[in-house]
Amino acid sequence: MPLVAHRVPVNAPAERLWAMMLEKVEHPERYVPGVVSSEILDRPEPGVVLRSMNLETPQGTKTIRELISWSEATRTTFFQLRGDPVYRGFVVNTIFETDDGCVLDYTMHWTPLEGVTPEAIDPDWQTRITAAVEHAKTQAEGAATS
Repeated sequence: MPLVAHRVPVNAPAERLWAMMLEKVEHPERYVPGVVSSEILDRPEPGVVLRSMNLETPQGTKTIRELISWSEATRTTFFQLRGDPVYRGFVVNTIFETDDGCVLDYTMHWTPLEGVTPEAIDPDWQTRITAAVEHAKTQAEGAATS
Protein backbone atom coordinates (compact mmCIF):
# COMPACT_ATOMS: atom_id res chain seq x y z
CA MET A 1 0.00 0.00 0.00
CA PRO A 2 -0.33 2.17 -1.85
CA LEU A 3 -0.21 0.26 -5.09
CA VAL A 4 -2.15 2.44 -7.47
CA ALA A 5 -2.31 2.74 -11.22
CA HIS A 6 -4.15 4.57 -13.94
CA ARG A 7 -4.11 3.86 -17.68
CA VAL A 8 -5.79 5.77 -20.52
CA PRO A 9 -5.80 5.73 -24.32
CA VAL A 10 -4.24 8.88 -25.73
CA ASN A 11 -5.02 10.31 -29.15
CA ALA A 12 -1.48 11.53 -29.86
CA PRO A 13 1.63 10.06 -31.47
CA ALA A 14 3.87 7.95 -29.24
CA GLU A 15 6.78 10.22 -30.12
CA ARG A 16 4.93 13.23 -28.69
CA LEU A 17 4.07 11.36 -25.48
CA TRP A 18 7.69 10.21 -25.12
CA ALA A 19 8.97 13.78 -25.53
CA MET A 20 6.55 14.84 -22.78
CA MET A 21 7.75 12.07 -20.47
CA LEU A 22 11.35 13.20 -20.91
CA GLU A 23 10.33 16.81 -20.28
CA LYS A 24 8.46 15.64 -17.15
CA VAL A 25 11.78 14.40 -15.72
CA GLU A 26 13.21 17.93 -15.95
CA HIS A 27 9.99 19.91 -15.29
CA PRO A 28 7.46 17.83 -13.32
CA GLU A 29 5.48 20.95 -12.39
CA ARG A 30 4.25 21.09 -16.02
CA TYR A 31 2.82 17.57 -15.87
CA VAL A 32 2.06 16.66 -12.25
CA PRO A 33 -0.69 18.64 -10.51
CA GLY A 34 0.48 19.88 -7.11
CA VAL A 35 4.21 20.06 -7.88
CA VAL A 36 5.37 23.56 -6.95
CA SER A 37 9.12 23.28 -7.58
CA SER A 38 11.84 20.85 -8.60
CA GLU A 39 15.59 20.64 -8.98
CA ILE A 40 17.95 18.23 -10.72
CA LEU A 41 20.55 17.39 -8.06
CA ASP A 42 22.83 15.12 -10.09
CA ARG A 43 23.27 13.47 -13.49
CA PRO A 44 25.37 10.41 -12.61
CA GLU A 45 25.24 8.96 -16.13
CA PRO A 46 23.33 9.37 -19.41
CA GLY A 47 19.67 8.50 -18.94
CA VAL A 48 19.77 8.90 -15.15
CA VAL A 49 19.10 11.89 -12.89
CA LEU A 50 18.62 12.48 -9.18
CA ARG A 51 15.76 14.94 -8.69
CA SER A 52 14.12 16.69 -5.77
CA MET A 53 10.59 18.08 -6.09
CA ASN A 54 8.11 19.70 -3.74
CA LEU A 55 4.51 18.52 -3.86
CA GLU A 56 1.61 20.25 -2.11
CA THR A 57 -0.51 17.74 -0.18
CA PRO A 58 -3.35 18.15 2.33
CA GLN A 59 -0.73 17.44 5.03
CA GLY A 60 1.57 20.21 3.72
CA THR A 61 4.49 20.32 1.33
CA LYS A 62 6.18 16.95 0.76
CA THR A 63 9.71 16.87 -0.64
CA ILE A 64 10.26 13.85 -2.87
CA ARG A 65 13.75 12.78 -3.94
CA GLU A 66 13.92 10.30 -6.80
CA LEU A 67 16.54 8.53 -8.83
CA ILE A 68 15.02 8.58 -12.32
CA SER A 69 16.03 6.46 -15.28
CA TRP A 70 14.43 5.96 -18.66
CA SER A 71 14.49 3.74 -21.70
CA GLU A 72 13.44 4.97 -25.12
CA ALA A 73 13.34 1.36 -26.38
CA THR A 74 10.53 0.52 -23.94
CA ARG A 75 9.23 4.10 -23.57
CA THR A 76 9.39 3.70 -19.82
CA THR A 77 10.50 6.07 -17.06
CA PHE A 78 11.31 4.69 -13.61
CA PHE A 79 11.18 6.94 -10.52
CA GLN A 80 12.77 5.32 -7.43
CA LEU A 81 12.28 7.06 -4.07
CA ARG A 82 15.45 8.03 -2.22
CA GLY A 83 15.64 8.79 1.48
CA ASP A 84 11.92 9.30 2.04
CA PRO A 85 10.92 9.39 5.74
CA VAL A 86 7.53 7.71 5.14
CA TYR A 87 7.73 5.48 2.04
CA ARG A 88 10.01 3.31 -0.02
CA GLY A 89 9.16 2.34 -3.56
CA PHE A 90 8.87 3.48 -7.12
CA VAL A 91 6.63 4.84 -9.87
CA VAL A 92 6.75 3.59 -13.46
CA ASN A 93 5.38 5.57 -16.43
CA THR A 94 4.95 3.59 -19.65
CA ILE A 95 3.71 4.37 -23.14
CA PHE A 96 2.22 1.39 -24.96
CA GLU A 97 1.54 1.38 -28.68
CA THR A 98 -1.41 -0.76 -29.69
CA ASP A 99 -3.25 -1.36 -32.97
CA ASP A 100 -5.73 1.30 -31.80
CA GLY A 101 -3.15 3.95 -30.82
CA CYS A 102 -1.26 4.84 -27.67
CA VAL A 103 -1.94 4.05 -24.04
CA LEU A 104 -0.34 5.93 -21.14
CA ASP A 105 0.10 4.06 -17.85
CA TYR A 106 1.39 5.28 -14.47
CA THR A 107 1.84 2.67 -11.75
CA MET A 108 2.90 3.65 -8.24
CA HIS A 109 4.17 1.16 -5.71
CA TRP A 110 5.04 2.96 -2.48
CA THR A 111 5.14 1.03 0.80
CA PRO A 112 5.13 2.77 4.19
CA LEU A 113 8.31 2.18 6.16
CA GLU A 114 8.09 0.03 9.27
CA GLY A 115 6.93 2.05 12.26
CA VAL A 116 5.27 4.83 10.25
CA THR A 117 2.06 6.00 11.91
CA PRO A 118 -1.18 5.84 9.87
CA GLU A 119 -1.68 9.62 10.07
CA ALA A 120 1.64 10.15 8.23
CA ILE A 121 0.33 8.21 5.22
CA ASP A 122 -1.37 10.21 2.45
CA PRO A 123 -4.64 8.39 1.67
CA ASP A 124 -5.16 10.00 -1.72
CA TRP A 125 -2.43 8.65 -4.01
CA GLN A 126 -4.95 7.09 -6.42
CA THR A 127 -6.51 10.51 -7.01
CA ARG A 128 -3.04 12.03 -7.58
CA ILE A 129 -1.95 9.34 -10.06
CA THR A 130 -5.26 9.58 -11.94
CA ALA A 131 -4.97 13.38 -12.13
CA ALA A 132 -1.38 13.19 -13.39
CA VAL A 133 -2.24 10.72 -16.17
CA GLU A 134 -5.36 12.63 -17.22
CA HIS A 135 -3.40 15.91 -17.23
CA ALA A 136 -0.68 14.39 -19.44
CA LYS A 137 -3.35 12.98 -21.77
CA THR A 138 -5.00 16.40 -22.11
CA GLN A 139 -1.66 18.07 -22.83
CA ALA A 140 -0.59 15.45 -25.37
CA GLU A 141 -3.89 15.52 -27.22
CA GLY A 142 -3.91 19.33 -27.21
CA ALA A 143 -0.38 19.44 -28.62
CA ALA A 144 -1.26 16.82 -31.22
CA THR A 145 -4.07 18.95 -32.63
CA SER A 146 -2.12 22.23 -32.60
